[in-house]
Amino acid sequence: MPLLQWENCYSVNNVKLDNDHKKLINIFNDLYDNCSDSCDFKIILKGIIDLEYYAISHFRSEELYMEDIGYEDIDQHVLEHRKFEVEIANMKDKIYNSDTQLCREVIEYLWNWLLNHVIKEDMKYAFYSQRMVP
Repeated sequence: MPLLQWENCYSVNNVKLDNDHKKLINIFNDLYDNCSDSCDFKIILKGIIDLEYYAISHFRSEELYMEDIGYEDIDQHVLEHRKFEVEIANMKDKIYNSDTQLCREVIEYLWNWLLNHVIKEDMKYAFYSQRMVP
């Protein structure tokens, strides 16, 4: 059973970005399932890499969208993206010399980050874009 499920309240009112968020949640849930079933670090590392590549692609799309709508807090939002990229890179480095505790830490970090970022940070530009509609 997925740990995190998409809900309509997560929508940022942009189909592409919402679909990206759904995909990120699916990748996260796959990673969670793999951590729950066993802690095969090769599988976990692959999941982290998949999440990293997709997140980076999504971040670029989201940043272009924020530029297009003239989102005033874009710099802070982009900084949050870059912090996440650094954390994911650090996780990849740690996974090689690890135990099951790291699996739990990875899942906890990603779960908290995804929920907080989509629900809190992404909603800011979603509300901003709604104000811009004539």
